[in-house]
Amino acid sequence: MFIPAKSDRENQLERPEHYVVYGWQRSYFTHKLMAALHFYDTEWQFEAKPQANEREIRLRSGTHQVPVLHTPENWMIADTTPLLQMDAAYGDEEAAKMMIVWGGKVCRATGVSSEVQQRAAEDEYYRIMDAVASQLETTRYLLGDRPTALDCIVLAGLRAHFLYDPAPSRMLRDRYPTVVRWAEEDADAWDGSGELAPFPQSTPFARFVLSEMKQTWVPFALGNRAALAAGEKAFVIPMYGEDVSYLARPYVERSAQMLAAHVSRQRASTNHIDTWLTAWHLKAAIGQA
Repeated sequence: MFIPAKSDRENQLERPEHYVVYGWQRSYFTHKLMAALHFYDTEWQFEAKPQANEREIRLRSGTHQVPVLHTPENWMIADTTPLLQMDAAYGDEEAAKMMIVWGGKVCRATGVSSEVQQRAAEDEYYRIMDAVASQLETTRYLLGDRPTALDCIVLAGLRAHFLYDPAPSRMLRDRYPTVVRWAEEDADAWDGSGELAPFPQSTPFARFVLSEMKQTWVPFALGNRAALAAGEKAFVIPMYGEDVSYLARPYVERSAQMLAAHVSRQRASTNHIDTWLTAWHLKAAIGQA
């Protein structure tokens, strides 16, 4: 977060009257933020990240990534936790080439280069969509009848990527029409009412995600932490029946620390949290062994 000095010649973007999201329409994290702003029912607008002011946005937000939120206080904030087709680049061939190269690097960094991992990732996505569709048969959102950050995450993937990439879009529209209708219409129809499913039982979708995390995210988070502590750039863990190399990522550990801080705050209001974390094998993964 950065409040510009009046004398800074880089400050060309005027202070907005309401929130402005600088991003890309095919950016997962941009749509995650936009979904949240919609649910907050605040006044905001989207603007494609302007190339003319790219340097100012990067300097003030501290990142070259999107999205960046420009606030009425004249702050620029990044981190939502906080595209790879030609259509995603709006006909810009050079941008499309850049995205394709970036996509290959992401696949290598996240361990989905081999055919085994690619098939496993597709199967995992089908399981997620099955669980989303099943949950939407009984509740308006994934943790009950009001939206949460989890809904923003799932909606972001659908709105930024999967419903605009021809192959997954066809699959989703054929196999999961309820999910598509939710992403395109129903999710935005929240009227401010509704309750979340009670903790710690929550919803079947929540329990599905936790069961998946126990098998995948937990060993990944622990391996990532060990690599960072040892100063290593990558680490290898078993995943879906083979050893897989992952790029060590500082943000994974920061996000775990944010979860740990949130858990510590929740202990004051519920005595279920430690039992719940232990039951789902999540305690060590967020650094609360």
